[in-house]
Amino acid sequence: MQLADDFADDAALAAALPSDLDAALLLLASRCPQAARLCGGAVEVATLAQVYSLVSDRTAVDRGVERQRTEGSLLVLQLPAAMRDESLLVRTRQVEAALRTEAEAAESTESAEAAEAAWALRVGVRLVQGCPRPRVDEGRVIDAASAAPPPPPRGVTGGGGAAAAQAAAAILVRRGWLVPLRSMAVAGPGEAPAVEGTAWLWSLPRCGLLVKALLQSRSDVLRCLDRQRFGRAQQHVVERAAASGLSRGHLSLQYVLQDMEGRGLLSVDRAAPAGTSLLLSPAGVEAAGALKRKRKR
Repeated sequence: MQLADDFADDAALAAALPSDLDAALLLLASRCPQAARLCGGAVEVATLAQVYSLVSDRTAVDRGVERQRTEGSLLVLQLPAAMRDESLLVRTRQVEAALRTEAEAAESTESAEAAEAAWALRVGVRLVQGCPRPRVDEGRVIDAASAAPPPPPRGVTGGGGAAAAQAAAAILVRRGWLVPLRSMAVAGPGEAPAVEGTAWLWSLPRCGLLVKALLQSRSDVLRCLDRQRFGRAQQHVVERAAASGLSRGHLSLQYVLQDMEGRGLLSVDRAAPAGTSLLLSPAGVEAAGALKRKRKR
């Protein structure tokens, strides 16, 4: 009986401990630089690659992210087009709180435009609660708009429907919470592709500036290491070379290096006798070469 109780206590203790994914996200949140704290500092943004740099088992990370996304505790932001591989992770509760704060601020302003904005932001709160996927389909917005409290936007009758969904999404796009995504149907020769339906991707206000700063700092680090012999340099040398871009983007070098390490662009040797050193990986050498070819065009 005592042995069974001990096993039960051990199981309860194991269940109470944070997973590797949770521990990594907590560590990244504690190191989060100013530029990665969006919505007035309420939302801390980490990249999926940064989690990979801390947890060696990528399959376990992917499964954990999918599980928490399905449970509604984690929101994955996937920016479209050229930035499609930029996967950002944010806590759903933080996004929901930021939407509520913005809605309350809009409600305190007495104007028809502010009332419409507050209504759309309330729709956004319901979307976050009911749509944990990176892609937001029109049907989800219609359901959220139908359930959101009045008033609907001017010119829209009733609380829901496609018109209300489009109006709410348009306001959320203008405020930076959604990014339009149109699926194109395959057309015949000489025919323009037809739009199959309307959908959006989750985003955050000023999220594009964060990604732009991260991409620029990543390029600065690649160029600096590519100029060094064997693609190796001490960290303080790289930090000096990337200081201007880091300062403009309000990012820390640690934030950038963890993202690059998780992407397999470089390795970090923290046990080097002369201090932490950085070494380009084969993928990093290839990426640096692509940057040089791009500049020559």
